Amino acid sequence: MIFGIVSPTIHVISGTDWAAIWAAVATAIAAVVGVGGTAWQGARARRAASDDLKASLAAATANLVTSITAEDNRADIAAKRRIYAACLASLKLMIPAVIMHRGDMTRATTQEERLAARARMHDSRLQMLNAVSEIRLIADDEVTAAADEAERSFMSYLDETNRGAALEPEPPSGPLLIES
Repeated sequence: MIFGIVSPTIHVISGTDWAAIWAAVATAIAAVVGVGGTAWQGARARRAASDDLKASLAAATANLVTSITAEDNRADIAAKRRIYAACLASLKLMIPAVIMHRGDMTRATTQEERLAARARMHDSRLQMLNAVSEIRLIADDEVTAAADEAERSFMSYLDETNRGAALEPEPPSGPLLIES
């Protein structure tokens, strides 16, 4: 076998091959349009995803705010119930306390006995005053008026007792002190 060197043959065609040029131009335009379209679609997709995320976060925030508000309302109602119950209990305890106080004051013959009777009454009276003060902070006007009336009734009864009123069969009563 004999190997020889074959020289390349170059064919020279005269003129411009417009078909090849237009094919290259069309390919380049298609590539640019394809890249541009892909970038545009990507940008649209990012904006849509961002808008969806924002809407989702806004909805989640609104749900969380609603949940927190509901829990705050439940806590407020529970706190009001505790304050109402404490006030009613202190007013209820004042009934026997003022009756016993009037009896103690009626039986007291010395200043020491009267001072001891007032000291025994002090805690019940202070508890009632504090409870009614809390009611004034949280209650509506109607409940506040009823608590104020009960307080005035008790304080009037205590003032009369401390001024020397004799034991009466009926202790003070008010709108919150109805016996059942």
